[in-house]
Amino acid sequence: ADSTANDRNYSFSPDETQIAFCDVRDGQRDVWTMPVTGGEPTRITNDTAYELRPLWHPDGQRILYNVFRNDFAQIDLTTFGGGSAPVHVTLGDGNYVLIDISGEGDKIYYADSQSKSDISSADVDTGQESEVASESEVEFWVDTSPDGKSIVYHTNSLPIPTAKMSESSLVIKTSDGEIRRLASKGFDARWLPDSRHISFIRLAET
Repeated sequence: ADSTANDRNYSFSPDETQIAFCDVRDGQRDVWTMPVTGGEPTRITNDTAYELRPLWHPDGQRILYNVFRNDFAQIDLTTFGGGSAPVHVTLGDGNYVLIDISGEGDKIYYADSQSKSDISSADVDTGQESEVASESEVEFWVDTSPDGKSIVYHTNSLPIPTAKMSESSLVIKTSDGEIRRLASKGFDARWLPDSRHISFIRLAET
């Protein structure tokens, strides 16, 4: 059984006769059901993707749950007893964390979160701020060249950028606004004294 403590990993059916829960068996985490009075559990999903937050639909025949696909939290719908392929309720580049469903069963409530980080500069004397980099992806970790004419920073479009820093892209922006995206991926980029070369860390492939 799964010994990891997470919230909302079980849900009672509307008639209170069944419980849906998440458990890890055979090396993967799936949604299961079993009678409240006890008995043998039934596997409802069979997916290598990470699943959590099962939630019964008011009709008692369907179960909604979160599933991580391509590093994003999405919402799927499956039927009690299994036998049919899950339906993708949400798709896209967002984290849709399942919260609840309306009593009539016609609306799903969820939280949508996205990582966002931009780079700005501020005048030391006046405090006036201006944007340096504000693209859709996350920008972070800036280093200014010794001659003051360029900066190097990191960008990452993953849902949780800090989880895979080594996959960040490196970008150079000059004082006149020219942007160069380097082919290399890595992190902790620093300018060398000549203001023409940078060093950075790259994880070795094993």
